[in-house]
Amino acid sequence: DLCSQAYKIPSAPTFNTPFDNRCAGWDAPTTVNCPFDTNMGGDLWYTYKAPCSGNVEFSTCDITDYDAMLAVYGGTVSCTCPSSLTGHIGCGDDTCGPPGRPAIVTRSVTGGGCYMIRVGGWEGSTGTGDLSVSYVTACNPTDLYLTGTTDLRDFAVFANCLGPTTTSCSASDFN
Repeated sequence: DLCSQAYKIPSAPTFNTPFDNRCAGWDAPTTVNCPFDTNMGGDLWYTYKAPCSGNVEFSTCDITDYDAMLAVYGGTVSCTCPSSLTGHIGCGDDTCGPPGRPAIVTRSVTGGGCYMIRVGGWEGSTGTGDLSVSYVTACNPTDLYLTGTTDLRDFAVFANCLGPTTTSCSASDFN
């Protein structure tokens, strides 16, 4: 449950993972301004590298059984823990319905950018649930250079990787 040991979510347009924060600790500082200063504890950390630019939904709405909160940090090339836990770029508290319910955050992401996802509980609430990540806008499979459109740079990546697939070229395998 430490940020430095965050669970890596696969870079896929849709992914779902169960979680259990009943034994999770508190990362300091605990205050998150979402939409007002409140304590977020019992948190679990995830990293997510966006496969393309677009709008992504991070949700705990489906089967979460406690008052969950979400905070999204980052968007840089590397996955590093935020220096200030109050410096989130998106957050949610009770955004799945009435007070005391789970959270959902929808925000734009940049292809290749890494995001730290923090799932916790209001005032340290704990329980079990699912974190789902899904694109609201579809990824463009031909955008290999991750600019949001297909252009000659994408063709250059494809041409460079034509032939046997290497680790750095797996994204150019259209078949």
